[in-house]
Amino acid sequence: MLAKVVNDDTGCLWSRGDLESIASMLAPTVEHPPHAEGLLRELAVEFSLHHVFTAMHLLESDSANQQSREVEYMQNLAWLDWVQWPAMLVTVVAAWMIGSSRPGRRMGGFVCFGLSNVLWVIWGLYAGAFALIVLQICLFLMNLRGFKKNLDED
Repeated sequence: MLAKVVNDDTGCLWSRGDLESIASMLAPTVEHPPHAEGLLRELAVEFSLHHVFTAMHLLESDSANQQSREVEYMQNLAWLDWVQWPAMLVTVVAAWMIGSSRPGRRMGGFVCFGLSNVLWVIWGLYAGAFALIVLQICLFLMNLRGFKKNLDED
Protein backbone atom coordinates (compact mmCIF):
# COMPACT_ATOMS: atom_id res chain seq x y z
CA MET A 1 0.00 0.00 0.00
CA LEU A 2 1.37 3.43 -0.92
CA ALA A 3 1.57 5.84 2.00
CA LYS A 4 0.89 9.58 1.79
CA VAL A 5 2.08 12.18 4.23
CA VAL A 6 -0.86 14.48 4.89
CA ASN A 7 -0.65 18.04 6.14
CA ASP A 8 -3.20 19.17 8.74
CA ASP A 9 -4.42 21.82 6.32
CA THR A 10 -6.98 20.00 4.15
CA GLY A 11 -6.59 22.56 1.42
CA CYS A 12 -2.95 21.68 0.92
CA LEU A 13 -2.39 17.95 0.35
CA TRP A 14 0.63 16.57 -1.45
CA SER A 15 2.27 13.20 -1.76
CA ARG A 16 5.90 12.88 -0.95
CA GLY A 17 8.14 10.84 -3.16
CA ASP A 18 10.59 9.84 -0.40
CA LEU A 19 9.02 6.44 0.29
CA GLU A 20 7.64 5.84 -3.19
CA SER A 21 10.59 3.71 -4.27
CA ILE A 22 10.29 1.50 -1.18
CA ALA A 23 6.50 1.26 -1.10
CA SER A 24 6.19 0.44 -4.79
CA MET A 25 8.40 -2.64 -4.63
CA LEU A 26 6.58 -5.94 -4.18
CA ALA A 27 7.72 -8.39 -1.57
CA PRO A 28 9.21 -11.58 -2.99
CA THR A 29 6.85 -14.55 -2.96
CA VAL A 30 7.31 -18.27 -3.25
CA GLU A 31 5.07 -20.23 -5.58
CA HIS A 32 3.21 -23.12 -3.89
CA PRO A 33 1.23 -25.77 -5.69
CA PRO A 34 -2.54 -25.07 -5.53
CA HIS A 35 -3.30 -27.94 -3.13
CA ALA A 36 -0.46 -26.86 -0.76
CA GLU A 37 -1.86 -23.35 -0.53
CA GLY A 38 -5.26 -24.62 0.68
CA LEU A 39 -3.57 -26.97 3.18
CA LEU A 40 -1.39 -24.15 4.51
CA ARG A 41 -4.45 -21.90 4.86
CA GLU A 42 -6.35 -24.62 6.81
CA LEU A 43 -3.38 -25.21 9.09
CA ALA A 44 -2.99 -21.48 9.74
CA VAL A 45 -6.69 -21.13 10.59
CA GLU A 46 -6.67 -24.19 12.87
CA PHE A 47 -3.46 -23.05 14.57
CA SER A 48 -4.83 -19.52 15.05
CA LEU A 49 -8.17 -20.76 16.42
CA HIS A 50 -6.38 -23.06 18.85
CA HIS A 51 -4.36 -20.12 20.20
CA VAL A 52 -7.39 -17.86 20.35
CA PHE A 53 -9.43 -20.42 22.33
CA THR A 54 -6.50 -21.17 24.62
CA ALA A 55 -5.98 -17.47 25.30
CA MET A 56 -9.72 -16.96 25.92
CA HIS A 57 -9.77 -19.87 28.36
CA LEU A 58 -6.75 -18.51 30.22
CA LEU A 59 -8.27 -15.03 30.38
CA GLU A 60 -11.60 -16.36 31.66
CA SER A 61 -9.99 -18.53 34.33
CA ASP A 62 -7.61 -15.73 35.34
CA SER A 63 -10.52 -13.27 35.51
CA ALA A 64 -12.58 -15.69 37.63
CA ASN A 65 -9.61 -16.29 39.95
CA GLN A 66 -9.01 -12.54 40.24
CA GLN A 67 -12.67 -11.91 41.08
CA SER A 68 -12.74 -14.65 43.72
CA ARG A 69 -9.55 -13.26 45.29
CA GLU A 70 -11.06 -9.76 45.37
CA VAL A 71 -14.29 -11.04 46.96
CA GLU A 72 -12.33 -13.00 49.57
CA TYR A 73 -10.16 -9.97 50.31
CA MET A 74 -13.19 -7.72 50.77
CA GLN A 75 -14.91 -10.28 52.99
CA ASN A 76 -11.82 -10.45 55.18
CA LEU A 77 -11.83 -6.65 55.52
CA ALA A 78 -15.60 -6.20 55.90
CA TRP A 79 -15.23 -5.79 59.66
CA LEU A 80 -13.32 -2.54 59.01
CA ASP A 81 -16.56 -0.98 57.81
CA TRP A 82 -17.74 -1.08 61.45
CA VAL A 83 -14.77 1.07 62.61
CA GLN A 84 -16.69 4.20 61.62
CA TRP A 85 -19.21 3.66 64.45
CA PRO A 86 -16.72 3.59 67.36
CA ALA A 87 -14.90 6.50 65.67
CA MET A 88 -18.14 8.50 65.63
CA LEU A 89 -18.94 7.60 69.24
CA VAL A 90 -15.44 8.53 70.50
CA THR A 91 -15.64 11.83 68.57
CA VAL A 92 -18.94 12.75 70.24
CA VAL A 93 -17.61 11.84 73.71
CA ALA A 94 -14.44 13.86 73.04
CA ALA A 95 -16.46 16.91 71.97
CA TRP A 96 -18.54 16.65 75.17
CA MET A 97 -15.38 16.36 77.31
CA ILE A 98 -13.67 19.32 75.63
CA GLY A 99 -16.57 21.54 76.67
CA SER A 100 -15.97 20.80 80.36
CA SER A 101 -14.74 23.46 82.75
CA ARG A 102 -12.49 20.91 84.48
CA PRO A 103 -8.96 20.83 83.06
CA GLY A 104 -8.60 17.06 83.63
CA ARG A 105 -11.76 16.31 81.69
CA ARG A 106 -10.62 18.63 78.87
CA MET A 107 -7.31 16.72 78.73
CA GLY A 108 -9.28 13.47 78.44
CA GLY A 109 -11.25 15.07 75.62
CA PHE A 110 -8.05 15.81 73.70
CA VAL A 111 -6.90 12.21 74.19
CA CYS A 112 -10.30 10.94 72.98
CA PHE A 113 -10.07 13.22 69.94
CA GLY A 114 -6.63 11.75 69.18
CA LEU A 115 -8.08 8.24 69.41
CA SER A 116 -10.99 9.20 67.16
CA ASN A 117 -8.53 10.66 64.62
CA VAL A 118 -6.68 7.35 64.51
CA LEU A 119 -9.95 5.40 64.08
CA TRP A 120 -11.12 7.71 61.29
CA VAL A 121 -7.79 7.33 59.46
CA ILE A 122 -8.08 3.52 59.68
CA TRP A 123 -11.61 3.65 58.29
CA GLY A 124 -10.58 6.22 55.65
CA LEU A 125 -7.82 3.93 54.37
CA TYR A 126 -10.31 1.07 54.11
CA ALA A 127 -12.93 3.22 52.38
CA GLY A 128 -10.49 5.12 50.15
CA ALA A 129 -11.60 8.44 51.71
CA PHE A 130 -8.35 10.34 51.31
CA ALA A 131 -9.82 13.79 52.01
CA LEU A 132 -11.06 12.44 55.35
CA ILE A 133 -7.56 11.17 56.13
CA VAL A 134 -6.02 14.58 55.43
CA LEU A 135 -8.72 16.23 57.56
CA GLN A 136 -8.05 13.87 60.47
CA ILE A 137 -4.31 14.56 60.31
CA CYS A 138 -4.99 18.32 60.44
CA LEU A 139 -7.44 17.89 63.33
CA PHE A 140 -4.93 15.69 65.17
CA LEU A 141 -2.32 18.44 64.91
CA MET A 142 -4.85 20.98 66.23
CA ASN A 143 -5.68 18.61 69.10
CA LEU A 144 -1.99 18.36 69.97
CA ARG A 145 -1.85 22.17 70.09
CA GLY A 146 -4.92 22.27 72.36
CA PHE A 147 -3.49 19.52 74.55
CA LYS A 148 -0.24 21.45 74.96
CA LYS A 149 -2.04 24.73 75.76
CA ASN A 150 -4.27 22.95 78.28
CA LEU A 151 -1.22 21.26 79.80
CA ASP A 152 0.50 24.65 80.24
CA GLU A 153 -2.58 26.01 82.07
CA ASP A 154 -2.36 23.22 84.68
